[in-house]
Amino acid sequence: MELESLKRQLSYLENANVEVKKLVTDRHVQVSAYMASEKSSIEHNYDVWHVAKGVKKKLLKASKTKKFKEIKLWIGSIVNHVYWVAISTTNEKEREEKWRSLLNHIMDVHVHEENKIFQRCTHGELDRAWIKAGSAAHKKLKEILTKPRLISAIRKLSNLHQTSSLESKHSLDNQFASKNVYYPYHSLMARLFCANMHFNENSKTKQAKTKKESDRWVIIYPKAHKGEKAIAKKIKEAPTFSYVKRHQSESLKLRQKFPTLKKARLNAIDVLPKEPPSLVDQYKKNNPPESKNSIIAKRFSRFTKPAYPVEDNDICECSGKCATKRCGCKASKRLCSSSCSCTREKCLNK
Repeated sequence: MELESLKRQLSYLENANVEVKKLVTDRHVQVSAYMASEKSSIEHNYDVWHVAKGVKKKLLKASKTKKFKEIKLWIGSIVNHVYWVAISTTNEKEREEKWRSLLNHIMDVHVHEENKIFQRCTHGELDRAWIKAGSAAHKKLKEILTKPRLISAIRKLSNLHQTSSLESKHSLDNQFASKNVYYPYHSLMARLFCANMHFNENSKTKQAKTKKESDRWVIIYPKAHKGEKAIAKKIKEAPTFSYVKRHQSESLKLRQKFPTLKKARLNAIDVLPKEPPSLVDQYKKNNPPESKNSIIAKRFSRFTKPAYPVEDNDICECSGKCATKRCGCKASKRLCSSSCSCTREKCLNK
């Protein structure tokens, strides 16, 4: 789904003569492979929040083990370090060196002789519970923080652009077009266009003010911190809906121009883009579905014996194995019973 969506969006922009120089996404494997092989001319970076979230999840899981409990005290600092590496660096090699220096830092070693660019920590004196070199916690941290896929992601972190506004836009899309309801292609397009207009009008809403002209704030306890940390969140001004009047005015003009449903449909055929083939249709084209009869023929039940004994006074006429159609019971689609004349030791149809 994500890869197909990306292909369609890039194709749409290319057809509109829009040059894409940089793309910021999460660490989707198929998207990364596609960008590296098919769109190598576009700079592909990763959103910092998604990378930090993945690191935090692994550290939290490891810290639940008793011998790795020291890791828990460092989770917040390590997550902050991900953001600092992204914001303070524009060079991939320097990002990697800053990231790897973390393994020295947690041991209270702040000079990194193995690095060529970042050779010394920039902070002042610190008083912390340092992790001992060679300890179980240090080995586990080294295992988690130096995985090749994570190192590759650290090198490609975006230092300026992030996907936070896009996440907000997706949340708004869910209000205009819920994922729990199926919409035809053009109906979904219309709903998303309405969401786009609402987002464009309200994306830069200012912070609300009190009567004394001071900023309004609300204290929240995010789920990510499990209620352990309070966060101050801005209270924005109420959204506006001036785009609705423009939309209604345009709708009335179209109603006057195309007074009948037939004329409106003919106009829609000319104006609306052609519906692209669905992923299901593409799959069926390359993988023809199996016939209904063959599926029925292969059907079997794991419960071959009835739950209760079946009384059958008919005597089967076995002349061979009772698993073949030469057995009368098998041919009649019933199980052999105690009244059958077949040999009990050899019968496979009981």
